[in-house]
Amino acid sequence: MNARPKNIAVLGAGQIGAIIARMLAEQGHRVTLADASASQLAGVTPGITTEIVDASDLDALRRFLSNRNIVVSALPYFLNGGIARIAVETKTHYFRPHRGCRNHCVHQGHRRDGRRGAGAAMRPCARVHLRPRRGHGGAVRRC
Repeated sequence: MNARPKNIAVLGAGQIGAIIARMLAEQGHRVTLADASASQLAGVTPGITTEIVDASDLDALRRFLSNRNIVVSALPYFLNGGIARIAVETKTHYFRPHRGCRNHCVHQGHRRDGRRGAGAAMRPCARVHLRPRRGHGGAVRRC
């Protein structure tokens, strides 16, 4: 666990969002799992804070992210543009699951030339780590 726990928002309480939230909470981070559907939030692991937030409502999303260090989006792709804009406005570090990456990684900032830009990676193991990177805010990874 890092010296300082992070205040992390996970958007989307489906299977992927719930797993990410649980792994981060197990490492001692303050995690809030948000979804537009109360029924999706009903079966969440005890100890994880939940909140109903409609990510398509940018004003509600702005209020929700205003006091978060990191947001992880496990929502459909079409919502990610608005989430990214609000994350920049609120100075919240932003990560999104990306299907099709090798090693089942979570990446942000892949460039067309194949090199990683600002990024995060999540690989299977027992721990999730958050590492700050100068100019890019951080990385979420399992090693």
